[in-house]
Amino acid sequence: PGVDTVIDKNTVESPVGVYASSKLAGENRLKSLEDDSFRITILRLPMVYGPGCPGAYDRLKDIVLSQRKLPVINNRLSVINVSTLCAFIQYLIENDYCGTFHPQNKSYMSTAELMDMISRELLVPMNLSKWLGFKYRIFRKSCPEDIAPFMGNLVYSKDIDL
Repeated sequence: PGVDTVIDKNTVESPVGVYASSKLAGENRLKSLEDDSFRITILRLPMVYGPGCPGAYDRLKDIVLSQRKLPVINNRLSVINVSTLCAFIQYLIENDYCGTFHPQNKSYMSTAELMDMISRELLVPMNLSKWLGFKYRIFRKSCPEDIAPFMGNLVYSKDIDL
């Protein structure tokens, strides 16, 4: 479970799966339409968290709600709070920026930190197990399918947009 991925300025775009391929194809199609009167801004987002956020954050909520014991997963993930994302989008619009951007929080978070934040938000007690985290890292095939995607590191380098 879990792949260790760091995306930086030199990372070659190589989408995995139909969804990621279609997103890249869509970006490329939009870029081909760009001219002086039609400018394009593309946001490549990490996990967005906060009230009302779907996707991976929702999957983590489901895990927190359904599991009695959760593994301690000390990894690194690029994330962005939905409020920070909204402020970033407003900044781009107000300053007429275009291009491709990778907004993220100043600090990476771990899956354990995210699950702890979710458990406090939902008022659900969380029982973290270092042994379970160790077991999943060592015996990768024993890791449940719902937790496996959250085991590795997935980060944008901090200087990707500089």
